[in-house]
Amino acid sequence: MCSYDVDAQIKVLPGTYKVEVWGVEHEGYTTEKMGEATVTVGKSPGRVLFIDQHLHKDGRVLAGSYAYMFIDFPTYQFDEGARKLEGMMDFNFTGLMAIYGSGMSLGGDAGSGAGTGLSPVYSAPTEVSGDMITRVWEDGTVNILHNNQTVTLRPGETWNEVKTWDETANNMGLIRLTTNDTIKNYGFIELGDISEW
Repeated sequence: MCSYDVDAQIKVLPGTYKVEVWGVEHEGYTTEKMGEATVTVGKSPGRVLFIDQHLHKDGRVLAGSYAYMFIDFPTYQFDEGARKLEGMMDFNFTGLMAIYGSGMSLGGDAGSGAGTGLSPVYSAPTEVSGDMITRVWEDGTVNILHNNQTVTLRPGETWNEVKTWDETANNMGLIRLTTNDTIKNYGFIELGDISEW
């Protein structure tokens, strides 16, 4: 008999489900249960939504000079593979709906380093780090008003915007700047996988 990797996707309402995998009925073989698991879809008391917004600014001097900047205060890190969030969190987890990460980093002639922070979301609409979360659905879909644009992201989806322009710097030189602005909805993470620094 041959073995195959099988993948399937179904759309269901938020909730907790028992999933069973059964073998295929075949002549001479009886159908048997091969495995089972409990799966939670969408919002539940032990999970919160994690959304991350980050702006990376890179530069290249075209003429003259440009004042080099350095920023340094990253306050969290998220391991996407392990789905673990670590960071500085001076907020209450009771009634927490989502955690919104945001920050900026510099590269090239624009500077170096990164500064980031985490903000709690207890209800919607609410303002976080200059953005407005206008709605959160039970399945983890979120509406965000970011730089006067409405961004709608389902869990696992990413929004991205890249801009490039030339800028003079205090009559000292000319630099070409590029910003890469990203928002990713990482979906729900377990409260037990969140730890404070």
